[in-house]
Amino acid sequence: VMYTSNNLGGLQFKVGLFSPSKVDGVTDAEYTMPRIEANVVYSGDNFSLWSSGFTQDVDSKIGTFDDYTMSGIDFGGSVSLGGLSVRGNYGIT
Repeated sequence: VMYTSNNLGGLQFKVGLFSPSKVDGVTDAEYTMPRIEANVVYSGDNFSLWSSGFTQDVDSKIGTFDDYTMSGIDFGGSVSLGGLSVRGNYGIT
């Protein structure tokens, strides 16, 4: 399920609930809640700024590991002047 807003003067956002991503090599994991993702973008005539993030709980069925939360965020921007375009992005999980 995902909601996308209308473009509000260059600002737009998305929020969604998705099936959890499974962790490779972890057979004891249980995923009781959906993964939550969000994104926001602001665009002007020759530039754009954005940020997005996600979070997901991972629980141990039988206590093999401590329950934890996976999460990540990224942000970036781009600018165009004449024939030159520059884009940068940074993310961390």
